[in-house]
Amino acid sequence: MPKQINMDRPSSDQRSWGFYVAEIVKDNYYNPLHQIIRISLKGRIFDLRINPGNENPSYVNHLVLAIVPDYTLNYYYVPTERLGLAPGTLNSAGNLATIPQGICFLLDKRQRLNTTAPQNGSAGFSVSSTNMFDPKKVVTAISPPMLDRDYTSVNDTGQDLNYGSIGLFINRDGCILLKSTGASITMGKEGIHIGGRLFHESSSVETGPLSDNTISDLVGSTIPTAAAAWPKMPNFGQFANYANTGRTFIAVCDKVKAGFQLASALGGLM
Repeated sequence: MPKQINMDRPSSDQRSWGFYVAEIVKDNYYNPLHQIIRISLKGRIFDLRINPGNENPSYVNHLVLAIVPDYTLNYYYVPTERLGLAPGTLNSAGNLATIPQGICFLLDKRQRLNTTAPQNGSAGFSVSSTNMFDPKKVVTAISPPMLDRDYTSVNDTGQDLNYGSIGLFINRDGCILLKSTGASITMGKEGIHIGGRLFHESSSVETGPLSDNTISDLVGSTIPTAAAAWPKMPNFGQFANYANTGRTFIAVCDKVKAGFQLASALGGLM
């Protein structure tokens, strides 16, 4: 018979756990492959697992809430010879060391906003229900911390911080806003509104009047007389299309002109 688990007891064999606010070390502090972070706590350095999320740890932006058993603090600190290695690794080959029990969660040192204002004023005229500055409306927000404002800052600038916040925002009306400092994409029931300058980069298949020169990599571009070294060459096929289009347009104009002349002649006979 399988052993019955007593749900009243903790899953760890160590019952004495503690909650600690720790600092992230300034150098070599995060192993993104294994989600292990290096922190400073009670004068020692520890490598602990961190709860993975959508934000990378940073000693500039975060403190850490560490939940660890007492014996971790006494026996599993990182020795000096391993401080130059990635957190959680045993040697330069990347083999993992013993990671003690415990888990870390990021604590923001800087302010963040889960609301925002439209990046482009015309978005609200094109798509309805774009309200993302009302906390009662916004249901999901992914927004980075504001680098210029920590939690000791006082809002005395007189400016609406919503205009400086960026990220991904979703409201209760089913509207989605993806906003950066210079552009935005607003999606709602009417469609999509794109704000900001729009750039297009042609692929190697469609290059417009210029086409890729496939032999340019074989000839040094420093040779002043080597046209073969040019990365782009005139796309003569495209120019031929332009010419054919021009000829067709001229032919159509000639036919229209002839039609007007015929109409005028017939009018003179009436």
